[in-house]
Amino acid sequence: MTAAIAAILIDEIISHMRTQRNNIQRYRRLLSTKITDQERSFIERLSRDNLDEKAHLDCRAAERRIAEERAFVESLVAANFLLNLRATADTLEV
Repeated sequence: MTAAIAAILIDEIISHMRTQRNNIQRYRRLLSTKITDQERSFIERLSRDNLDEKAHLDCRAAERRIAEERAFVESLVAANFLLNLRATADTLEV
């Protein structure tokens, strides 16, 4: 996956997370008003669904970040290994 594609995916996830957050805030405002029991039940269900989806998105974003950091660390380790290997080879030739 290229950096550009990863950035687009992260932007989409963040946008979706903002939408979920805004929905949850709107539902909480609605629940603080005078509404029927049926309306309250419906809004509570929507709120629960949005909270569940937001938690899932938070988890996906964290997993993606961890994967990016792991790839970066592995590339550093590989680069350092090659440098150390070359330095060792140069020392052995002396």
